Amino acid sequence: MNPQNLSERELLEELVKTQRKSATFAKIAAIAACTFAALLLVAVVIIVPRFLQAADQVVQTANNVTKTIEQVNESVATLTTLSDESGNTLEKVDGLIDSASETLEGLSGLPETLEHLNSIDIDSFNKTIENLADVTEKLRTISGLIGGAGKIIP
Repeated sequence: MNPQNLSERELLEELVKTQRKSATFAKIAAIAACTFAALLLVAVVIIVPRFLQAADQVVQTANNVTKTIEQVNESVATLTTLSDESGNTLEKVDGLIDSASETLEGLSGLPETLEHLNSIDIDSFNKTIENLADVTEKLRTISGLIGGAGKIIP
């Protein structure tokens, strides 16, 4: 249609049709924009907090992994120390065994010594001590008479 050949009424009808089509497209665009805005709002309200929660869990897991690695490092250090100490302890045990062996070798003459002690006559030993005490008493009396002009030194 050529707009120059149309009457005013036809032009107005054409204009109204065009305006209705434009209004329909505007309504569709508004509905689409509202739908997009609603979807964006849903994303912000639902999806973003879930994403942030998942990110927080990732951070917590990473922290736990770091702590676990630190504990493993401490355990390895402790095991290394214990390994070194066990080597020293084994050396000390070897020294103790050597010392015990030397002591046992030194005790090999013990039965003979015990036999010799058992062979001593205790009664005659006691008699000898009594005789020694008597002789000591007499010597003290004699030394007191000689050196102390008759006084006995106790």
